[in-house]
Amino acid sequence: MGSAFSPLRDTVIYVGEWQFNTQQQTISDGTHTRELEPLLYKLLCFFITHNDRIITRQELVENIWQQSFVDDNAINRAISELRKVLKSEKQPGQTIKTHYRKGYSLFIEVKSLDHAVSTEPLKTENVITADKDAETQVNTANISPKKDHTSRWPWPFAALVLSLLLAAIWLFLQQPKATTEDKSEAPLLDLQVETISWHKGTHYRLMLNQDKTKLAYILQNDIDDKYLYVVDLTTKKEYKIASGDSLFTRLV
Repeated sequence: MGSAFSPLRDTVIYVGEWQFNTQQQTISDGTHTRELEPLLYKLLCFFITHNDRIITRQELVENIWQQSFVDDNAINRAISELRKVLKSEKQPGQTIKTHYRKGYSLFIEVKSLDHAVSTEPLKTENVITADKDAETQVNTANISPKKDHTSRWPWPFAALVLSLLLAAIWLFLQQPKATTEDKSEAPLLDLQVETISWHKGTHYRLMLNQDKTKLAYILQNDIDDKYLYVVDLTTKKEYKIASGDSLFTRLV
């Protein structure tokens, strides 16, 4: 979540990897261009405007649907459709985060077009300036002590340093090459990963019983439906125990 600003002030807004055109009501990642339905367009604008905080369901009811009551399933479907629209190969991660019993928040960075364009030149200019300053300091440091080198370091000492350097290089070249061969023969660690569940969604509250033969977890899918599953780790069989918000009262 970033700093909030009104999308109506900018024609093009960067939302994660997407370019959001508020006049054409489209989003594009350079490969795909998608036209937003009116409901999804209003939802995305509202999330961008309030991208620095959590938005409650009641706010969506009042500002998007503009009604006193909206069925929860309708809100869930709209959020799920907006997530699907915002997902692509360039934007594979989570885009809208669900905050349990609080609401939703936009989970990708929001930038205006001017901010995205002006950031890179400033960085480049700073690097060039820093390089010039560093070069000036190096040149100054190299110029000042040169006057004293001939008087402070006599030739016998310089010859001794050169001899030690050559001896160190010779010893390094004489080292056996067995070390590189030993590294290539090092045994590889064979790790095996086993998939326990193939259900799509978010898995959390994982719990093992005492003998570690049963695993319980909660699954939340894209439309916020919740299920309690128990997996027999010996037989790999999976059992659905409960579903809905009632299962949380059993776990608490």
